[in-house]
Amino acid sequence: MLPFIGRRLLLSIPVLFGIIFMVFALTRLLPGDPCIAALQERASPDVCAIFNARFGLDEPIPVQFVAYLGQLATGNLGDSIQQGRPVAEIMLERLPVTLELTIFALAFASVAGIALGRLSAIRRNSAVDVGTMVIANLGVSIPVFVLGLLLAYLFAVVLRGSPISLPPSGLLSAGVPHDSLAEVWQMEESTGFVRAILDFLSNMTIFSSLISFQWEPFLDGLKHMILPMVALGTIPMAIIARMTRSSMLDVLGLDYVRTARAKGASERIVNSRHAFRNALLPVVTVIGLSLGALLSGAVLTETIFLLPGVGQTLVESIRSRDYIVIQNLTLVTALTYVVINLIVDVSYAYLDPRIRLR
Repeated sequence: MLPFIGRRLLLSIPVLFGIIFMVFALTRLLPGDPCIAALQERASPDVCAIFNARFGLDEPIPVQFVAYLGQLATGNLGDSIQQGRPVAEIMLERLPVTLELTIFALAFASVAGIALGRLSAIRRNSAVDVGTMVIANLGVSIPVFVLGLLLAYLFAVVLRGSPISLPPSGLLSAGVPHDSLAEVWQMEESTGFVRAILDFLSNMTIFSSLISFQWEPFLDGLKHMILPMVALGTIPMAIIARMTRSSMLDVLGLDYVRTARAKGASERIVNSRHAFRNALLPVVTVIGLSLGALLSGAVLTETIFLLPGVGQTLVESIRSRDYIVIQNLTLVTALTYVVINLIVDVSYAYLDPRIRLR
């Protein structure tokens, strides 16, 4: 197992280097001047010369790329051109929001998709099967931005004032208090790595409220999370449902399943113990790959529902030609994708003992 993980980590190095190079090159190809985008009417030639010298934009492109690789090697992500703050500080504020949204969306997509796909396979060619696949096809067909706007209009405008009305934007309602973990646990004077971890977890509103027993922001945060979670997770949910149905039907037709039935095993045992677990391998692969779709879909979802996460920050950075923020946010997303794919590969050995990773 360890040699396999080591090989995968080594193979991920050229992948990450390729991503770094492509993102660096593409950001330099964006039209417009970052000085003019950041300073606007204050962008005189003399001011822009100082601005470019400060951020190293007056150097040749190869020199800028080598300098960026040197910063990454030392763990220095640089400062934002637009905000003038360290990128690490911005990520500490914005990444938890996207991470929490992605976790909820992935949980919704996985649970609902597997349940619908399994039910559809067990009730093959029935009205339940047809209805489930219609829902799955609709889920795949509706873009995130269309579904998000429809959900916000339906639950925040049409159903406003009803018991099932939901807030259309933001993390918390106005006036709802939410104390940081450092305040709740009386660790305001903590510094360094401990304080960074506390601040990171505090920006995950729902999780930090749960572990600190702040029930008002916890319940309010859940209400605000429902619409973004459904909008972001519907397409992966539909794909997972279709894959689960297809995989279950393949397994239910194999010899060992017929043998289990011939020995008198109940349908519940056959479906859960013999068929479902072996049908999970392709489903787990799809769930892992869905993470990339969720991270990319978060850009639109956070923009629609005004969530201050990585997606909205990335949109703002592209508009303002903030190269440094774009490069580092994309790199973090790529790293997350590589780690998730590694976890998916390792999980194969657990789901199917016949597979041995060496």
